Amino acid sequence: MPKTTRRANGSGSIFYNPKTNKYVATIRWLDPKDNKMRQKSFTEPVREDAERRMEEFSASIQRKQEQLANKTAMIYSLFFQEWMTSVQQAEASAATYALKWKLANKHILPSLGSLHVDEISSRSVRELLARLVDADYSSSLIRQVYSLLSGSFDGYIDKYDKSFCNPCLYVKPPSYKKPYQQNLQYLSGAQRESAYRAALSYAETHPGSYLPYGIILMLYTGIRLCEAVAVRREDVDTTQRILHISARNEVMDRAAENPSALSKRSARYENREIRGEDAYSVSRDVPLCDRALEVVSALLKAHKYRHLIVLPSGKVPTSVQFSSTLRAVLSAADIPYADTARVSTHLCRLSFELMLAESGASYAEIARIMGIQKEESIRNFCARFLADGPRCAPDDLRGFVFQK
Repeated sequence: MPKTTRRANGSGSIFYNPKTNKYVATIRWLDPKDNKMRQKSFTEPVREDAERRMEEFSASIQRKQEQLANKTAMIYSLFFQEWMTSVQQAEASAATYALKWKLANKHILPSLGSLHVDEISSRSVRELLARLVDADYSSSLIRQVYSLLSGSFDGYIDKYDKSFCNPCLYVKPPSYKKPYQQNLQYLSGAQRESAYRAALSYAETHPGSYLPYGIILMLYTGIRLCEAVAVRREDVDTTQRILHISARNEVMDRAAENPSALSKRSARYENREIRGEDAYSVSRDVPLCDRALEVVSALLKAHKYRHLIVLPSGKVPTSVQFSSTLRAVLSAADIPYADTARVSTHLCRLSFELMLAESGASYAEIARIMGIQKEESIRNFCARFLADGPRCAPDDLRGFVFQK
């Protein structure tokens, strides 16, 4: 029978168990947190494996004891500051870095900043997320807080303690949408009228802003936001009352394509216009009703830029800028929506789709004008919001004047 080996001074012991035909490595140590003796055993069929596991565990205990000897250095707020300045500041852009600090200072550090890293458990994380839910924060913001918190614990594991378990692994961030946070689906006829007049008033009170005209154009043509910002002067035919859609604008992530070529001061996201064969799926002719034609004519005279819908500087507007303008227009038009609701420019597209259905266009005609390949989606939309569905389709919608 193999000889049993004992070690003194808390270095552990290894002995052979004939009943299981395996080696058992046992180590005892004094836990400095509560001054109590702890014991842990490792069972392996090979002696060297049991001894290796015991030595690795003994080394991790020694590291923890060294960290606890200087406990103030492992306060979460101090570690978080170190992790942000040494890791995140080098990897994230200036805007993202500032956003992460804003989230941490408002939601994370007030609750967990004074705790030792080892004292933060899964229960602490659940309680933090539960407080955010009770405070009516959106699920997207809660997921951002969760991601930042989990990333900081991963950084702690990589640098200080490989044996530390990330408490976020056992917590699932909530995903919900409360009734008053539901997105607006479409605008009724009266709401379209109010939004139209509010957009014109907004343009008058904000000279040089072309985004209100862009909202009206999307509301009365049904084009997507990526298509609206790609419309050029040569795409407009005021004589035939046609808007030719042949391109789309996409936001490209340069870091995803070539991370090494992205410097700290360069912009990570870039607007790119896709035309020709790559944009064939959206190519179509959209008829211009009276109000759409008025807006297009006003934009052609308002500036000399090649693209119709631009910022005063001539740059392509972002979806956030469009959504902010749309919120202001809806508020001025007294169209109610919750402060926490997400107002998307897709609201204009769905409103135009419903407008076509109310005017009597067929499913095929609506799909052609909207640039949708499947009529089934049009049918489902109309069945949901129109009791009777489309009536009859006019022969030519180019000269059709929608309700005012």
